[in-house]
Amino acid sequence: MKKKVALIGADTLKGALHLSELRRSDYFELVGIVDENQKDYGRFENFASLQDLFNEVSIDAMIIATNPKNHKENILKCINYTKNILVQAPLANTLSQTREINYAIKTNKINLAVAYNNRFNPAIISLIRELKKEKEIYSLNFINASNEGEILDYLIKDIDLCKFICNSEITNFNLNKTLFGENNTPGILNAAIKLKNEILINFMCSKLYPIRRHKIEVSADSGFYIADLITFTLHKHTENGLINLRVDNDNFSIRKTHEAFFNFCDSCELSGLADIENSIKIREILC
Repeated sequence: MKKKVALIGADTLKGALHLSELRRSDYFELVGIVDENQKDYGRFENFASLQDLFNEVSIDAMIIATNPKNHKENILKCINYTKNILVQAPLANTLSQTREINYAIKTNKINLAVAYNNRFNPAIISLIRELKKEKEIYSLNFINASNEGEILDYLIKDIDLCKFICNSEITNFNLNKTLFGENNTPGILNAAIKLKNEILINFMCSKLYPIRRHKIEVSADSGFYIADLITFTLHKHTENGLINLRVDNDNFSIRKTHEAFFNFCDSCELSGLADIENSIKIREILC
């Protein structure tokens, strides 16, 4: 049976993707959207506030895809009306906000999961499958670039992704910022990580690219891999040449996220979603 869900943040990029998938979901019935701008969403009723929503409908679950600076406020408003909450990463803007959310969730016995959609990216699924065949993995290099969005959010999501791919925690972390423009805002972030399993990670996040770019290069025992998270391709380079590895052509990452959340509502098993402790650990190393 489908679960009744509401969505706040349908006017954001990720929120729009959630809405598109919820229109035809096998797992959820969308019973309300919260958008203070009162945009017309067709057959889905739009409420001006969360309280207006809760006054009119009962829900089994909530999806929050607003700006991260508003996540804590929205989560605290939801905890009296639903036990199941999915929050689009990053969970919050600061470590203190993340800890406050954690306290509220535990105190009120709420099931909250964080959605890092690239965990379900088809290139990542294929990459993880291939890396399981390797005797040893030496290093990962991330390039994440765009001229839109928050550059620190790029890094947070890639740190999560490296932990997810390598199934290990961080022991050492170094971060360098390169500022640009009249306001001296970060244009490039360079970070280096060492994991407990001795794998070394390098990140380059940039706001100075004219088009979106997101790639991971992995050095392993039998060669090196290049995964493209935008074009959904995976190549392996060996002494014998280049190999094109199989990757699903369609990106069903949001659908897989919803499937995992549906199961999480019943079992509390994350199945590719992240818990709050993961968000706390990432924020702690960034402080």
